[in-house]
Amino acid sequence: MGSFDMAEEALVARITRASLEETARTLVAGAEVDGLFLSCTNLDTLDVIAPLEAALGLPVLSSNQVLAWHMARLAGLNGGWEPGRLGGSAAVG
Repeated sequence: MGSFDMAEEALVARITRASLEETARTLVAGAEVDGLFLSCTNLDTLDVIAPLEAALGLPVLSSNQVLAWHMARLAGLNGGWEPGRLGGSAAVG
């Protein structure tokens, strides 16, 4: 587990893509993990999910992404538009 240790949501929203990628790589380096979860609804993760999955060889999930999947499922949508390897109709259908 890792944290940027920021209590102010306004500061969380300013965490850069480069910082997210570097931190993610550091967290999983040498660790035996099945995936990576980026938690915080103010964290801008949408554009970093696919590149991180490609670089790390792991599924990458974010809290906003998973919330969107859940809402789509509740709405009866089949998916196919979601980012990440766990997205698509298998994840929401």
